Parts: sequence; C-alpha cells; structure tokens
Amino acid sequence: MARVELEGLTRIFPGGGVGLDAIDLTVEEGELLVCVGPSGCGKSTLLRLLAGLDAPTRGTLRFDGTVVNQWPPRRRNVALVFQNYALYPHMTVRGNLAFPLRMRGIGRAAIRARVEATAALLDLTPLLEQRPAQLSGGQRQRVAMGRALVREPALFLMDEPLSNLDARLRVQLRGEIAALQRRTGTTTVYVTHDQVEAMTLGDRVAVLAAGRLRQVAPPREIYDRPADTFVAGFIGSPSMNLLPARLEAGSGGVGIRIGMARLPLPDAVVKQHHSLREQAGRDVIAGLRPESLRPARERPDFRLEVAAVETLGHEQLIYCRPPVGLLDPVRPGQALAEAYLAVRMTGAAVERGQWIGLEVDSTAIHCFDPEGGRRL
Repeated sequence: MARVELEGLTRIFPGGGVGLDAIDLTVEEGELLVCVGPSGCGKSTLLRLLAGLDAPTRGTLRFDGTVVNQWPPRRRNVALVFQNYALYPHMTVRGNLAFPLRMRGIGRAAIRARVEATAALLDLTPLLEQRPAQLSGGQRQRVAMGRALVREPALFLMDEPLSNLDARLRVQLRGEIAALQRRTGTTTVYVTHDQVEAMTLGDRVAVLAAGRLRQVAPPREIYDRPADTFVAGFIGSPSMNLLPARLEAGSGGVGIRIGMARLPLPDAVVKQHHSLREQAGRDVIAGLRPESLRPARERPDFRLEVAAVETLGHEQLIYCRPPVGLLDPVRPGQALAEAYLAVRMTGAAVERGQWIGLEVDSTAIHCFDPEGGRRL
C-alpha cells in the first residue's frame, strides 16, 4: 500500500493544452479516492501520471515520501484496470491471471497459490479453465481486476472500468469493487464520469474541471457543502437549481430574495456567519436542491407552472417554469436558456400544465457569490 502525494502537479501538452493545472492532493494509505468530472477534465491524465505512462510538466509526485517523477512504470508497482478488459483471448482465466507473474519470473508454485487466492477473492474459481469468449461482461471485468490484483500492487488505478456494462451489472460490480478494496486495503484511485459511482464508492471524492481540482471531500460533504457552483451543479441528479438572488436584512432577520419571494435564513446560520447582516443588498446566487422544495402546507414561497413530469414509481421529478432565470453552474454570470426548476416530490401525483405552490426548506438554502464561490 502506498501514500500518494501530488504537489503542484501540472501537465501541459505540446500544443499548449492544459491537462492538469497545479494539482495539490494526498491519497492516504489504504484509501479509495474517486476522481469525477466531465470529459476532458483531466481524470485520465492524472491516472497516466500516477502510472508513469506520462511525465508531469511541473510539480512533484511522491509515493510514500519518495519522489517518483522519473520512475518508469515497472518500478512503481502500480496496477491499472482499463475501460476495455484487454484480456488475452487465447488464454484461460488462469492463464490471464498468471501472465503478469510469469513476466516477473515468479516461481510456478507461488504463481499457482496467488492465482487461486485471487480467483477465490473475486469468485472466479469455477471459471479458471474458461476463456474470455465464454464469459459475461461482468466476469471479464472481474478477471481484468484479478490480473491487476494478483501482482499485489502498492497502488491500484481504475479508469472507468464499469462504463461498458449494463446498468444492473454496474450496480452489482460497484458493490463488489468497494468490498474488494476494503478486504485488500490497497490504495486505490478510481476515475469515472458517473457521479453515482463516485458518491457510492469513494472514501473521498475529488471533483475536477478543466484540469483543476475544484473540491476533495467525503461524499456527504461534497453534496451538502459544495465548494462552488460547478460542484453544486455537477453533483446531484437532478442538479442543484441556481437562481440569482439578493441578501436582505430587516426586522424579520436576514433573508434571501428570489424574484418576489423572500426566504428567511435560520437564526443559527446568521449567528454562524456574523457578516451576513452587513452584506445586505449584495447580489448572490441561491442554490436549492430539488428535495429542498416541497408542496406548500400554508402560504407558498413560489407558485409555479409544471412544464414536465418524470414518474419514477416511488417519487416524481417535477420541472417547473422558474420564478427567475436559472444560472449556468460553469459560468454563473450567465442565464440558462429554456431551463426548468427541478423539484423532487413524493405523494400526490402532479400533471403537466398544473400550477403548484412550493415552499423552501430554509435550512437547506445554499448561497454562493456572483463569481461562483461558496458564501455560506
């Protein structure tokens, strides 16, 4: 197991494109860190630098305190599992698992013992004499993981390993990967564009965008306290509603005005952030998760027309025409065209074209500054 430290790690490509921009990050020994972000954010570039398949332009990469910037892949004791299984079709499962050990010159008896132990760990023992063409997609991915684990690596890297599988298999293998990592205790960096994978797998989640690290924290903290509007908009399905707003202070306390509605902030929040009253009159961005909006019991904060409904059995996702234009989480100064306010609702069915009254859970209001950074 390895402790991995990235200090100002930067990768600039020959054409001037920035793959990673001054990343500072520590992966603790035995941790499962999930890196998530949109295409082109730098996830795969990060894995290539960790594996030694590419070299950083600037910055320092350390394994257990030792600088490894110039170490070749063989010396790093890193195992990498790809999106594609990359199994040898002419070899059995046993042969695929044994191949990296044979390449290292390990003795026949030791190979047999490690192959059988790894197969038992991954429930592959009944399949050892079969070839990849005889296996399902999930079984092939387990063989690919086994071929990496059999080497007993110090660092395990996984590059979107479940993206080729159907939804049911992805859910099953997510659980298997998490359980496997807990049993082996191998330091693991897992890359995905799927936020559900990120939030259910990781001890911590690192959110990347345009080569920059936007936030790294446990999944619950990422969801409850996003560092900026990008993280707020990327994590969560449907994503957080971002609306232009203004801080107000008066005899009724401190609140946030969105259009015609004034949403009072809880006293505990105001006491924690002493400067809020002095900031009255300033423009902010209010963030409302779909579940923080609910049917009004008495006087509604908003009365909105339902534009679309998604029925998911136990709940409905309601999309309403917003009271004010919703903002782009990547460019918070710009409004989104034809965007709807998302509401997660259980109970009574709602239909398109209906007008509904909504109230806001004031304890769940997020507040960002106009540039997108978190304010409270």
